[in-house]
Amino acid sequence: MKKSAALSALGLISMLTLAGCAVVQQQLGRFGIGSTTTSTSEVNLATATKVTVEKSTLETKVVANGKVIARNVGIVAFPKAGQVVTLAVKLGDQVKAGQFLAQQDTADLEFTAKQSYASYLSTLATYSQTVKAADSRDIDTAKSQLASAQAALADLQKDPSTNDVASARANLLNAQNTLKLKQDAARGVSQEIASAKAQLDNATIALRSAQAAAAGNDTSVASALGTLQNAEATLKVNQAAYDRAYKTNPAGIGGSPAGLNLEKATNDYNVAKANYQKALDNSKVSLEKANTDYNLAQGNYQRALDNSKTDLTRAQNDVSVAQANYNKLFEKAKLGQIASAEAQVASAQAKLDQLLTPNNSESVASAKAKLEQAEISWQQADANLKKTAVYAPFDGVITTLNFDIGDFMNGGQKAMEVVALDRPLFEIDVDEADIANIRVGQQSRVLLQAYSNRPITATVEYIAPAATTSGNINTVKVRLAIGVSGRPQGITGQGGQGGQGRPAAQGQAGTPAASAAATPAVEGTPQDSGTAAPGQGRPAGQGAQGRPITGTFNAAQVPNIIIGMTGTSEVITSQIENALSVANRALIPNRTTRGFEVIRVLPDGKSTQRVAVTTGFRSQNSTQVLSGVNEGDTLVILQTTPTTTGGAAGFPGAGGGGGAPGGAGGGAAPANTGR
Repeated sequence: MKKSAALSALGLISMLTLAGCAVVQQQLGRFGIGSTTTSTSEVNLATATKVTVEKSTLETKVVANGKVIARNVGIVAFPKAGQVVTLAVKLGDQVKAGQFLAQQDTADLEFTAKQSYASYLSTLATYSQTVKAADSRDIDTAKSQLASAQAALADLQKDPSTNDVASARANLLNAQNTLKLKQDAARGVSQEIASAKAQLDNATIALRSAQAAAAGNDTSVASALGTLQNAEATLKVNQAAYDRAYKTNPAGIGGSPAGLNLEKATNDYNVAKANYQKALDNSKVSLEKANTDYNLAQGNYQRALDNSKTDLTRAQNDVSVAQANYNKLFEKAKLGQIASAEAQVASAQAKLDQLLTPNNSESVASAKAKLEQAEISWQQADANLKKTAVYAPFDGVITTLNFDIGDFMNGGQKAMEVVALDRPLFEIDVDEADIANIRVGQQSRVLLQAYSNRPITATVEYIAPAATTSGNINTVKVRLAIGVSGRPQGITGQGGQGGQGRPAAQGQAGTPAASAAATPAVEGTPQDSGTAAPGQGRPAGQGAQGRPITGTFNAAQVPNIIIGMTGTSEVITSQIENALSVANRALIPNRTTRGFEVIRVLPDGKSTQRVAVTTGFRSQNSTQVLSGVNEGDTLVILQTTPTTTGGAAGFPGAGGGGGAPGGAGGGAAPANTGR
């Protein structure tokens, strides 16, 4: 606040103070009460408002709006650029610290890591060979490898011998002759194929004959069929003769010629029928055997052909190999082959020379440096491979997810956000005029909009080291640990100078703020040592429907506290327990003594007495009384000013601190300045 604005505010407060005193004196005059009156019977006790002197806990507090924030917010990003191939969570999932979240493609990095590891092993072997002393077996092995390399080089450089040429030529001729024989066999000239072909032809003829017989062209079947037909005709004739004889002489039919002829005809028919069936069965058996023989002969013939083709292919390959070996004898080695053989000779020679030469410090140092570099490259490749996966930084919930499987993510780009839901904080903006009274560890209360009937215990956990400016207003960020009970920092020692009073703020409920002006505070009573200096009191601040909060809940009793919820908090800046106190409305300022008085109802209940009281600690609604009244006394309230009932979010506003025991400052607050 600028200097001119501050002076204007002080002037306004002084004017309001004088006006307030004048109003009080007018009311006192109505009841015949002056600054020196000790008793009165003119108060209408039947209609007057009364309060009782009682012991209670008094406190001062700072009220501020705020919202629930997460204790931890973790940004998850891939260290390296790459395509995401695995996503193990979805938006809203709860995760545990270290839980796997997502994976990028690792194919290229895996290949690089394997290459680096192989290079490291090779360099390690070289280093080991460099630092150790060579033994006779290593030298013998190196000599053998050198001799083999030299022999291979010499073989490439020499001309073929006469014996080698003759042997290669003979192998080629033998392969060509064998190929000719196999070619003839493939054309059907081989005895195996001819024999199989003859067997197949015979089986074909037999099959056709059996098929014709089965079709009814066999003579034996035809003969049996003719006999059966004749026997059937004879049976019919004899059956007719028998029927006629039976009609003529039924009694003598048994031994008659007709009966004997019918019996013989029946027997002949049955025999002919059996012979015909036998002929048919024999024809079927012959057909089945012919089919079997044909299939067998056909399979043998096909195998003979296949064997001939296989032998032909093998013979052709043998000719190609023999021809290549023969041609190789007359081909000069290519320059590349000779150069490679010479390099192998040089390498084998260098290895042998190294074994025969004692190790020196320079060679060992060089080998060690190469080994260390190879190890670093391998570890770096392995680390890059591990950086393709991301894990949860702590227990929490996935609140942001910026990619899908298949998306390409740049290194350091925000991939997801994890928010810790346990032990949330309530962040408030405290006016710079109040921040001096805030300390870490102070007890607080939080009332969320969603749970307007459940104040939650809280404790001041963090005070920002720098203020935030918005327009001409400076505020300081303060964070409260929700559900953690603290202990208000008590006030001990000598009382201090009271702060500059300021009017009560108008509440959101629409009730007018207190209109009475602040009046000069009285001198505090000595506490521990010294006397409290006079101080300007401060009216109560924002209230919540004009009622105090009478209890708190822990976080477990308030379900589903969601990040971003808003509400109001009370930070208890000072507190005194079991204090003899009176309602602020009962205090009457005395301009002469600059103290306070009360109107006490006498024991007879019919008259009152004006009593001077010594005040101490002052809270929003009540003030500590150090002397002048006793617990249980009944006091009368003069209704001189309206009460402050504004409410920002359900908490009563905090009043200015008075000359409390060990207080940080301020005399007692003036009477009738709001509650």
